Amino acid sequence: MKDKDGSRQFWLICCLAAALQARLATTDLYTAQWNEAGARWDVAAVAVAAALFALFALASVAARDRYIDTPQAEGSWWPLLLVLILATILRVYRLNGMPPGFFQDEAINGRDALALGDAQEWQFWSASISGRPTLFLYGLLATVRLGGNSYLALKILPVTIGVATVATTYCLGRLLFGRQVGVWAALLLACSRWHIHYSRMAWEAICAPLFATGGLALLVYAVRQGGYRWFAAAGIVSALGLYTYAGYRAVPLVAAMYAVLVVWQQRDAALVRGLGVATAAFAAIGAPLAIFAWLHPELFWERYREVSLANATGSDPTYLLHQLGKSILSFHHRGDALVRHNLPFAAHLDVITGTLMLIGAAASLAWRARLDAALLWLWLAVLVALSSATREAPHATRLLAAAPAAALFAGLGAAVLVQRLTARLRVRALRLALVAAVAVAIAGLNAHGYFVRHANDPNIDMYFNVLARKLCEEARARRDATVFWTEDLDYWASAQCKYLARDTRLALFPITVEQLLAGPPEVDPPILIAVGLSAIRDSGGRIKVGSDGLPSLPMPVAPELIRDRNNKLYYIYRIEPDAH
Repeated sequence: MKDKDGSRQFWLICCLAAALQARLATTDLYTAQWNEAGARWDVAAVAVAAALFALFALASVAARDRYIDTPQAEGSWWPLLLVLILATILRVYRLNGMPPGFFQDEAINGRDALALGDAQEWQFWSASISGRPTLFLYGLLATVRLGGNSYLALKILPVTIGVATVATTYCLGRLLFGRQVGVWAALLLACSRWHIHYSRMAWEAICAPLFATGGLALLVYAVRQGGYRWFAAAGIVSALGLYTYAGYRAVPLVAAMYAVLVVWQQRDAALVRGLGVATAAFAAIGAPLAIFAWLHPELFWERYREVSLANATGSDPTYLLHQLGKSILSFHHRGDALVRHNLPFAAHLDVITGTLMLIGAAASLAWRARLDAALLWLWLAVLVALSSATREAPHATRLLAAAPAAALFAGLGAAVLVQRLTARLRVRALRLALVAAVAVAIAGLNAHGYFVRHANDPNIDMYFNVLARKLCEEARARRDATVFWTEDLDYWASAQCKYLARDTRLALFPITVEQLLAGPPEVDPPILIAVGLSAIRDSGGRIKVGSDGLPSLPMPVAPELIRDRNNKLYYIYRIEPDAH
């Protein structure tokens, strides 16, 4: 019996995609430390996964001439509206407690944003944290001025950017593959544990997906509709992304490669002129940064030198192959190991989204408008390749700009799969129930992964400096207090306190073991004295610990023991005016 409509081939591809995803999700293909460039690969496990991938690839290529389309009907706006509401809920739910603290880079961003507000002139470069442009910092300045220099005020901007990226992903998906794919891609990104996490951190990395999807959507629209204003808008938005996260700078390369392919295929003079306008707009906006890079290469390239794989491993090319393999597998097998970036070692995509991404990748080979599919392949290839050239791969932050591309592939897979499944369901309620079931399953998997598994990781308090947040928020509440802390606390708490307590009369001073043994400092109370466990341990026995577990210091009050879930702790003495 002939397979006239390609159903047999399609379901074979789906089965192979599910089998490959299941194999990658349940089998360790390699072992490596999170900061180790090389890896020790399990040859037998890799061989089985490679065989499954080969079968999947052969089936996908064999079906490439069976062109597919998804319905292009306009439909209503309510599915997108529901997706945006869901995206907002997942990004604001327990926002004050997950992540539980904010690490130094976030606190420094808040502090630097406030410093920009005090400056007399516009600054587009900040020298702290190895140097970065300031567009994100000016956005933070606006939200911090609106909400005060608090923990939650830092989160307003990234949450807003995260939700906006869901909307721009819909726009790009609709332009490339139709409305249904746009809605599915937006839903998958809205539910993505990977993207939810970065939407809750005051880190400029969250800007990369927004400017990538926004700039590429404008470019695709300009290519199709014409109009110099759209080409100019594409160049401007793409160039603005250069002033955010360093990892974004690979995206204009993707846009340039796509533009070359479009010109090669269409060979249209008007298109060439439009792309010239886009290039001129991009160059005009990016010129100040380019001039700065030319005049101050040591500052502009500092972060690149720090993370370069060549500086970490030398010229051994095998390390690049290890890194490349780990980065490719990070979507489906094993992701970033650092709890600050990811649920440690969990794949960046859940198993359903990962399977849909494989189906979508196969479907893209049979898409009528092959240049549209080529854009996604270029996007993934460039981002994976360049992030692999840095240390600590797979790195969720440096790959973040590729998250929408993965969602678009998965959205294509979801739309085609649901179209096949619902073709035989004549009752509309059953179709909606099927779609709702898939959406609920994806949202549930990611919500459980983030709000339960990631939130309860035993190391999350330490990596997000929960104790620093507790100490600095207490110090901020005591606006007239003088705070002393030992050197071990000064290292991880100073940035947080300098941000949180910036608008108070709070005074922060380090204190030595010798000063602690001499009694409370000679300043007017109230006084907060925080003594870290490391300071006691490294005091050479000079600070005694009593049978009650408390340090024996000549203070007029007993200390309170502060701990996190790892029992990392410090002691705090609260000396009030009547206790001196």
